[in-house]
Amino acid sequence: FFVFTLPLSQYINTRLLVVICIFSLFVGDNGQGMRHMLRNSWDVLLYLLILIIGLLYSEDLNSGLRVIESNLSLLGVPIIFSRFNNLKEKNILAIGYSFIVGLVVACIICLTNAWILYKDTGDAHSFFFYHLTDVIGFQPTYFAYYLIVPL
Repeated sequence: FFVFTLPLSQYINTRLLVVICIFSLFVGDNGQGMRHMLRNSWDVLLYLLILIIGLLYSEDLNSGLRVIESNLSLLGVPIIFSRFNNLKEKNILAIGYSFIVGLVVACIICLTNAWILYKDTGDAHSFFFYHLTDVIGFQPTYFAYYLIVPL
């Protein structure tokens, strides 16, 4: 469910990620423990530390917090997956398909909203850039990254 919500809502996804991470610390321990998790995600932790240091120098605290919130999924994914040692190819494919379905739903929501705005206002700009992704609360470039991943 977490992977499905990635392209749909950062707000829901971040809260769901926190719950899953907390839950994964208590379930599915494969004997490797915290050391295994830190060994597999040290680079993500370093990246988040740099973001936090950058937040100290930022004049726009709200914007900086949004950047950190959108990047928290980078930390959560290694934490969650490090807790399971026997992920089979079938399970990994199911996770990928779940992400793709989430992208399709997000695209349908964006295009439907743009179409409704276009019908109401006659403004074709509703199909472009910020106007298109506003409904799901995503920055268009990040959404484009998400669309490129399954390719």
